[in-house]
Amino acid sequence: MQVTTASEEHYARIADICVDAYDSAGYFAGWGEDPHVDTDGYAVELRDVAGRAAEGIVLVALDDDVVVGTLSIASPGTAHAEIARPGE
Repeated sequence: MQVTTASEEHYARIADICVDAYDSAGYFAGWGEDPHVDTDGYAVELRDVAGRAAEGIVLVALDDDVVVGTLSIASPGTAHAEIARPGE
């Protein structure tokens, strides 16, 4: 297992992992969204890996060069840090 900064070649798989995680947890059903059909819901934001990478750090966990996990670290003051408190 290796953890490293994501590259563009990882973005599609990262997007799928993020959407699948929220979908499995029932978030989309609670919001009345279908993440595989809706084009203006939260899934669109989750799929914007390039946007998160431009404003912060996106890491991937690789197992034999296959993306198996991801973590986004939002920089303070960016749109992706919407729930961050001052100084975090």
